[in-house]
Amino acid sequence: ASGNSFEFASYGDVDFWRSHVFRQKFTETKEVLIALIKFQYPQGSNGQRRLDNSQIRELVKQIKRSMANVLPELFEEETAQEFLESQWKKAQKK
Repeated sequence: ASGNSFEFASYGDVDFWRSHVFRQKFTETKEVLIALIKFQYPQGSNGQRRLDNSQIRELVKQIKRSMANVLPELFEEETAQEFLESQWKKAQKK
């Protein structure tokens, strides 16, 4: 991320932030939060979202299940991104 502390604030809509960021404990870890935003908006703040509402809800459910076995505080940004990709693959299989 660049030096702009508010770089990611323009990504997504109110529902994304309310439902998938503010209401989720796992986003309290900065690296996971940034990875989630980049995962959902890979082309930047003006780009299309990657997942529709039902898909991102499934991803969030999968992440929450996995957090019982993971210490997100130990993630670096790249590890967090890899983790989200793996969780999306698992969510798609359900």
